[in-house]
Amino acid sequence: MNLEIGYSKKANKFLGNNPKTITEKDVDTLIISAIKKIFNIEKSNIDLKKLKGN
Repeated sequence: MNLEIGYSKKANKFLGNNPKTITEKDVDTLIISAIKKIFNIEKSNIDLKKLKGN
């Protein structure tokens, strides 16, 4: 299964300004792990919190 993850301009700017803190590859890995946990595909040690707002 191939996933394509797109980022907003604001997210790309943040990732570009903070390459030592977190990389796009790290974010992709976290997102994929969260999706797997939500759909019970794989157990992972990730804490998820539902966000409020639009």
